[in-house]
Amino acid sequence: MTATELRTCLKNELTTLFQTDYCYEKKINIYENELPKNKYEQDTKNVFPFILIEVENGEIPPDDSDEKSTCKINILVGSNLDDEKQPEVLSVVDKVILFLKSTLYIGKKYKLSSSIKWQAGKDEATPFEYGIIEMSFELPDIKKKGEVNNYV
Repeated sequence: MTATELRTCLKNELTTLFQTDYCYEKKINIYENELPKNKYEQDTKNVFPFILIEVENGEIPPDDSDEKSTCKINILVGSNLDDEKQPEVLSVVDKVILFLKSTLYIGKKYKLSSSIKWQAGKDEATPFEYGIIEMSFELPDIKKKGEVNNYV
């Protein structure tokens, strides 16, 4: 499925982005779809800091439409405020947004197609800080079998 491939391409590009950045003392874990349950239940502190990439929804227009198929992606960022070596969530959110705005295509075929919305805040009951980035991407056109130049 194209949305799954988009999510994986985004994970790969963000992994590369944060591997080459030495501003953060602690490695940022990057996950697709969900946090690893076993790791989270055993030792919450080792899950943080993290980036979690989720597919929220998508839209495929009718065949006779000029509209493009789209996929909405949410990127969640988490950090543990008790660990001074972990990055501030807002700095990670900023870095991801700058990357997205400066990159024409993700995985050479997924184009950012919406404004980027973001939000950051602290969990009052825990020492955790979270952020979310919301955006949509255009998906490549899906061609019907045997279709050439819009003729069957």
